[in-house]
Amino acid sequence: MIGRVAAYDARTGRTREIAYRRDESARAAAQSIETTPLSSDDQNAVSPEELRDLLTASFPPLLIDVREPWEADIAAIPGNVLIPLTELPRRAPELDTGHPIVLYCHRGTRSRQALDQLLQLGFSDVRHLTGGIDAWAVRIDPTASRY
Repeated sequence: MIGRVAAYDARTGRTREIAYRRDESARAAAQSIETTPLSSDDQNAVSPEELRDLLTASFPPLLIDVREPWEADIAAIPGNVLIPLTELPRRAPELDTGHPIVLYCHRGTRSRQALDQLLQLGFSDVRHLTGGIDAWAVRIDPTASRY
């Protein structure tokens, strides 16, 4: 049944086969997302390459993982502090408002939300990793598990 799906209509008792094939344009679009450079209008974004350089600088940022603990068990960037997005408003007072912060999640959506939350709470030097740990695994650390 490779390339086909069998459909059974229980009401009429009929079956039929539906042929399908891979949409190569969708696959190409998905791959381009992984390698798309940063948008220049997101001043609070950091690329995986920029984060790599920041983490080796003399004054590295505080790296905050806003994913859930089960996700952090799969893969994590070394040196991070795990504060799930749902806990961030309550735990924000633990953070130094004057220290640079970089947030990350799986693909960048939750870290962007966390960025907005911290900016509203008065943090000024906050950025988020574009593409999240998934982009980090593709572009910086191929040994990191992807999910």
